[in-house]
Amino acid sequence: MKLTIYADRSVLETDGTTSEFVEGVQTNRAKNRASKIQTAFSDGYLEDLISTLSDNPASDLSLSDNAKRCLDELVDSVTSEVGRALVGLSVLQAAIKAIEPEQSIRLHKGGRSSAAFSWTEGLSMRVLDKNYITPTLRRHKLLSLNADGFMMTRSLAENYPYSKLYKAQLRGARAAWLDLVEGLEDGSIDGLEGLTYLLSRLINKSSDLEELAEKAIAKAENLSRTLTADEIYALVQRYVYRDSYSARLFEVMLHAAFQVLDEKGQLDGSLKPLSQMRSANKKHKNVGDVEVETRPGSRLILESWDAKFGKSHLREEVEELYEKLADQPECFTAGFVTNGAPVIDEEIRVRIAELEDTHGTDLKIPIFDFDMFLEKAIYTRVSKTEFAPQWLVFFVSSLAQKRRHIAPIDEPCEAWLRRFLAL
Repeated sequence: MKLTIYADRSVLETDGTTSEFVEGVQTNRAKNRASKIQTAFSDGYLEDLISTLSDNPASDLSLSDNAKRCLDELVDSVTSEVGRALVGLSVLQAAIKAIEPEQSIRLHKGGRSSAAFSWTEGLSMRVLDKNYITPTLRRHKLLSLNADGFMMTRSLAENYPYSKLYKAQLRGARAAWLDLVEGLEDGSIDGLEGLTYLLSRLINKSSDLEELAEKAIAKAENLSRTLTADEIYALVQRYVYRDSYSARLFEVMLHAAFQVLDEKGQLDGSLKPLSQMRSANKKHKNVGDVEVETRPGSRLILESWDAKFGKSHLREEVEELYEKLADQPECFTAGFVTNGAPVIDEEIRVRIAELEDTHGTDLKIPIFDFDMFLEKAIYTRVSKTEFAPQWLVFFVSSLAQKRRHIAPIDEPCEAWLRRFLAL
């Protein structure tokens, strides 16, 4: 395989076959194909197929073992950190081939404006994803994706065709996805059959998650009745601190604590829903991982706590507060919570004092380990014995996707639930 990039086109050579991809505004043929595909999606193509498969599982598919292997590897690669974007893209590409086999799924950009990069025979996968693929997969709980869509991932947006020579760094079952692309393009994998098999696998995993969720919540409720408050704390701490993705669980754990305070009416404002994993603070204007607003949607923060797992010296984080608090005149607490003993040296003390003095309210910037956070931020508002049982249930229910109104966790939680059930 060889890919040659020219100023106005790319040429892909594969097993003696040459394909040329010209850059420029969409041709009329490409516009017609794109219109056919978009119309099918807007008429419920993907929605209807998922509903059909949910009631009548697919059978008698003629997919090759190699095709099934690719699709299995893609679905099985999904973890809390990786794999989701490639699976979402695979759904989109298989659907495109199912609807319009003549459309190349290598060309992920296409439009009518000369101001933006486009292939003459391409189509905008980003638009299709945002409008149809991600919303449908999220609605049916088949794949936890960022609401903005998987095509927002920069590594999927490079200006050259998808092929085995696509060099961008991709996290997940990269080799399986590239094999799928080649199979869909050369016709060895039928688009509809590939899509049917892929959706069936996702539906099965979703059913598994529901079963796991019920078992995990039942276990949490039982433990909340039988364990003491200190035993619950020790259990949660052991569970969170020994996970491969402890930092995210630490955020959810802190947020669940404030869910209890919110439930019991012990907050001065309204608890904001949990932010999506790794939300950039500057982009989303977050002060912390846990935020209490003056009222829902006001964006005026009264109290915030930022979870810092595996980091004890927070000089840089304290400095960043100056910019974060510039538009938060009513914030009275902007704290940090570490999993270990925080390092609070003289330099940090001086900078905290300066920030507290210059802010417009009686701002406090505490840095607590988790034990002190419970003592100072939680137990002053609700007793330990009243707090701990509900905290455990809310924490596990959040991981089980049962509190999405306040904890919309968009990464898969199956592995986390299995670990909890194994405790």
